[in-house]
Amino acid sequence: MKRIGKKDNLIAEIVREEHLNYSIDQVIDTKAKRKSPGGRNILRKREQVVQRLKKEISEGTFKLHGYSETEVKDGPKTRKVQCTCLYDRIGLYAIMDVVEAYVKKKYINTTAASIKGRGMHYLLNALRKDIREDPEGMKFFYKNDIRKFYESINQDIMMNALRMIFKDRILLTMLERFVRMMPNGLSIGLRSSQGFGNMLLSIYLDHKLKDQMGVKHYYRYCDDGDAHASTKRDCWKIRDAQHQFLAKAKLEIKPNEAVRPITEGVDFLGYVIYPEHTRLRKRNKQNAARKLHKVKSQKRRVEIIGSLYGQCKHANCRNLFRTLTGMSMEEYKRLKDYKFKPEYPDGKKRFVAREINLCDISREEVLVMDFETGIITAPQKKDYQKKVDAAARQLQKYLDDGLAIPKNFKGPDEIELPEGKHIVLIQRKNGEYRKFYTGDKENWSILEQMRKAGLPMWAGFKEVPTKFGVRYVFDC
Repeated sequence: MKRIGKKDNLIAEIVREEHLNYSIDQVIDTKAKRKSPGGRNILRKREQVVQRLKKEISEGTFKLHGYSETEVKDGPKTRKVQCTCLYDRIGLYAIMDVVEAYVKKKYINTTAASIKGRGMHYLLNALRKDIREDPEGMKFFYKNDIRKFYESINQDIMMNALRMIFKDRILLTMLERFVRMMPNGLSIGLRSSQGFGNMLLSIYLDHKLKDQMGVKHYYRYCDDGDAHASTKRDCWKIRDAQHQFLAKAKLEIKPNEAVRPITEGVDFLGYVIYPEHTRLRKRNKQNAARKLHKVKSQKRRVEIIGSLYGQCKHANCRNLFRTLTGMSMEEYKRLKDYKFKPEYPDGKKRFVAREINLCDISREEVLVMDFETGIITAPQKKDYQKKVDAAARQLQKYLDDGLAIPKNFKGPDEIELPEGKHIVLIQRKNGEYRKFYTGDKENWSILEQMRKAGLPMWAGFKEVPTKFGVRYVFDC
């Protein structure tokens, strides 16, 4: 394996000011963090923080200043998670973001978790694609999980693996500080640990199975492994080889490993995958059902249903979703995508989408999803209030001066409300939703015709010159 050295300019890439500023924004990415004392201090002294990080990383003196521990519930397990200060997390992010980008090309295509562009569904789609294209080669599977993966990693072996990948001494010095932060094993929760775990298993397991044994169908998500073969005998050979390879890294596989035919379903990535269909894992179904049964907050219920929908849409779970939520997935998708709230005093819809000017979409075709009439816009309200205030002042002046009120005078209560405009929800071809207001009567007429014909409907716009400029009218 060709090592990554000084000529690859990793340190120079890490300490670029643009990259360090990007790291600050990625770490301090929530309102709570920005409002915290540490977050406010870093954002207030951003330039000094960037210069300090630049100096420490360039010289190799960057280090972590201790950690705190907290217990986190992860499914049925309770884990101790380590957390460092915001400054340390920014430096750690800056270093690992570049390191992992360089190492990514050394990974096999069917490993995922903590790799940019390779999440759970990336691996799920790769596995299902192979089942469709090579059913004979995927007939049996060997499924395993490493016992207490991060806690069991030997720090000396981890450093040997890193020296096989990198040869820049400054970088290796800083990486060693991350590896040896804990008395034993790697930290759970540190930005570097997930990347280190992938690097270790890539060297000691992935490439050995692929390159030495020629295993065609092998998938790994963090420390969970799934290998397939056409016979049980081949699966047992893969099983024995994995035990040997991991023993060299001083890692142990849990006793719940299994060799089974794929017709029994592969319990992997939160799903049970069969040759012809995919189901949600039983534990995930039970958790969603229990939460929906117990929860009283409507807001929390919406969040749980959204999470369930995100899982179900990648599997064959339409009946499950309807049973638990009382609505079909198509109905939920329409509600989720349209995002309008009919909870206003006037009873009219308000679409939750960013506003756009018609001139910005005048040359493209859009999908008109829905519209609402008689919406008084903020400028119209402001203009109306100005007229009311002016009438009130004039009325008071007549009364103060003892003058008769003219017959044609309109008092503040007689000022007519503005007619309002139509608000239109559209979907662009890139999938994003936008809304715009229109007071053009011709557009109003066309929108009513669209509603009669049946929305959603594709439409474009044409420019109509006027003495004041240009107006935009639907062109269907």
